[in-house]
Amino acid sequence: MKSTSTKQTVQSYWSASANELLKSATIINCEYMSQEECDNLSWHKSPLCLTLHRDGQFFTIIVSADDEQNDGGTLLVEFEETYAILPAIDSRYLNMPKE
Repeated sequence: MKSTSTKQTVQSYWSASANELLKSATIINCEYMSQEECDNLSWHKSPLCLTLHRDGQFFTIIVSADDEQNDGGTLLVEFEETYAILPAIDSRYLNMPKE
């Protein structure tokens, strides 16, 4: 006899987890990780960090290069007909003036 239960896929599981965590949260600040924070993680690239607020709690999204969090990562922002890239910045250049 066949089971009528629906198996959840890995994609649907993680999508539901992300929705539960992030849906209805408000971004209240965006800033790149400081040199000191990069040094504490032994990272050479400073990622964009998003501070959010939901249900009385603050939390931060930190973009990493991979699942093992070996370095800061790039954030790709997709719009309907285009996209924007918010890069990880080499930490050696964090405090250099923008020309």
